[in-house]
Amino acid sequence: MTIKGIIFDFGGVLVLNSDPSARKKWATRLEMDTTVLVDKIFNSDAANQASIGRITENELWELYRKLFNLSQSDSIQFREDFFSGDKLNDDLINFISKLPATFKKAILSNAWLGARRLFTENFHFDELFDLMVISAEEGIAKPDDEIFYRTAQRLNLNTWELIFIDDMLVNAQAAAKVSMAAIHFQDTASTIRQITTLLNSQGVAVV
Repeated sequence: MTIKGIIFDFGGVLVLNSDPSARKKWATRLEMDTTVLVDKIFNSDAANQASIGRITENELWELYRKLFNLSQSDSIQFREDFFSGDKLNDDLINFISKLPATFKKAILSNAWLGARRLFTENFHFDELFDLMVISAEEGIAKPDDEIFYRTAQRLNLNTWELIFIDDMLVNAQAAAKVSMAAIHFQDTASTIRQITTLLNSQGVAVV
């Protein structure tokens, strides 16, 4: 096996929620635990439909507005606040930027329609990554095997030539099942160490 590329998840890996205070504020207002609120936003049936492009992001947030009985203005504020604590994982981005130019780099994200615009306009990931695969555009999402195969094919690589990093264990396990070298992201430092060890074992120098 020769590693020739690496694939990163977006939320919880490349971008981290470093300040949960706004989410806590809304959870208190909505009389629920913060973890419950986050689960409702990301893992509801509606969110899963948005992740495969069957409803738009605006339609999703309108469903949440009705679910939480919010006014239009409160709904807009809630949507803004919910992601206000998300910050770029600078240490990981710096590490990625030092990988050899010939080494393929991609994003594979379970994300809603509109994510590509966010990735390019807010984070300029198009300047760092060779490929961005977004579930809502594909009509399928991780941990479906097919989305891993599509990503590898578009990189012109075999699955066993790729490292995959995701903060969701189920997705890392799915990647391993299709022969990717999977890393379950738990913190930045250990993830960088694991990637470096894998690449060094393949003779890939990391600055």
